[in-house]
Amino acid sequence: MKSIIHPSTCISFVVNATARNRVKIVSDPTIDFCESSDVGCKSKEQTITMGSKCIYDGAFAKAIFHVLGFYTMERRSDRDNFVDINSNSVNPAMTDGLAIINSTYSTNLLGYNFGSVIHSTYDMFVYGGSTDYPILPKDNAYFYTMGGPIVTSYDLNMLQLFYYCNSEYQCEQIKSSQSQFRQLSKSHGHMRKLGCSEYSFMQHMQLPSRPADGGQQLTATTSWTSLTVTITGTASISDPGPYSTKTYWIVKPAGYSYVEFQYVSFSSAQTKFSPGCRDLGLELKYLSNQQLANPRVCSDAWNGLSSSSPLATTPIVAYTSTISATFVLQFRATNTNVTDVKPPPPPFLSSNVYKHVHIDVYKHDHYFM
Repeated sequence: MKSIIHPSTCISFVVNATARNRVKIVSDPTIDFCESSDVGCKSKEQTITMGSKCIYDGAFAKAIFHVLGFYTMERRSDRDNFVDINSNSVNPAMTDGLAIINSTYSTNLLGYNFGSVIHSTYDMFVYGGSTDYPILPKDNAYFYTMGGPIVTSYDLNMLQLFYYCNSEYQCEQIKSSQSQFRQLSKSHGHMRKLGCSEYSFMQHMQLPSRPADGGQQLTATTSWTSLTVTITGTASISDPGPYSTKTYWIVKPAGYSYVEFQYVSFSSAQTKFSPGCRDLGLELKYLSNQQLANPRVCSDAWNGLSSSSPLATTPIVAYTSTISATFVLQFRATNTNVTDVKPPPPPFLSSNVYKHVHIDVYKHDHYFM
């Protein structure tokens, strides 16, 4: 996580077991996932506890983001515009974790993003008495997307905005060779105020526009073009490794308004998909705001469905942290905007999803990943 956040923001991580305000990372196999003891700086020592299933980048990143001051996405003041909360299916001991943060104390710096690492998956807060998933998106297309597994530019941008990483004040500090200064106590975004931590600042990130990850650029024609995207995994479902990607760019030719994409097939040795498509998946990025997550695909539920992109160039990103997968799509240039048909959510705790049940005793100041 240090290798992702440190080069891309003005936040640095320093090992110091005696610092006045510090975060201790511990392992506890008796719990399932990742826990952060507090949101934002609480002074003195606070902890991130890594449970037996705290094995995904996104889960650990979520705990880090809590420490840095971020509440979960579904606690935003505008969350009811994007998700429905089935209160009768929420673990009664964990209801505080879904309480909306009033807009009096919170300002949403960026748009609502289902694919952010700080968004919980649909099955978060499930318990033995649940009759449905606790969190459901109003747009079914994002059911499998909620709870992003990868720290994206959106997440890094939130950090930059909250910590003034590109501010004139910070630049002056850098120019005068002052490597550290106390974070100003501000109440921005869906975050708690941080006024007691010190961070090193550096220039804001400069990301390459196109990763050299084995993909290529293709131009659509009026005839269907078939595209087979195979992403090779080198780990396992039980023991994920670093994420790898393969990216394609589909160019819309002059004289046409859209590129229509159709999902043809999905194949993998994995017979179950995981919440948030965290093991592997494919994202067709047709939204004009490229930082927001588009619906992610990690099962055959999308086979035969179509989406249209108005963009001049549409990225397609396949990723995996576990095993290999193959996605087959076809695309063509058109002037017709095809309705984006969404697959319905699967039946509650059906056989094709992982059971992600939390039965731990919940402490209201802890946030489970």
